[in-house]
Amino acid sequence: RARGGVVVFDPNYRPRNWTSSAVARDAMEAFAPLVDWALPTFEDEQMLMGDPDPQATLARWQKAGASIVVVKQGREGAWAADSLGVRRVATRPVHPLDTTGAGDGFNAAVLNALLHGQTLDQAVGEGHALASRVLGHRGAIIPMSDMPRRDRS
Repeated sequence: RARGGVVVFDPNYRPRNWTSSAVARDAMEAFAPLVDWALPTFEDEQMLMGDPDPQATLARWQKAGASIVVVKQGREGAWAADSLGVRRVATRPVHPLDTTGAGDGFNAAVLNALLHGQTLDQAVGEGHALASRVLGHRGAIIPMSDMPRRDRS
């Protein structure tokens, strides 16, 4: 951060990777103030933190200090927040072949778009587009020919 870096975090909570939900919750709460851009999935946040809705997840990350928050909801789209406010960004329904890696693909496309100067809404759209492509392939590996053109450089 002192040299211009940005801390990006996708909590990606998986209960089997923690000794208890209390330990995981404590770790997430301790780390949250260090995060500039948060990319949580609502289902995970609801399970771990008890958030009643995606807006509560978004508000919690903002309160911790994140300047950009994107709460992923799969086929329900995402909630996004930055200095321009809070809004829902819809997506098109997709019939998944395999869900492996869809969230990671989403994150990669969002970060790539933001780092290339796109708005948050454009970046979330890019995330949805790449996640949709990933959902159409088995094992989270897609051919380079299916990657968005800008992501190939």
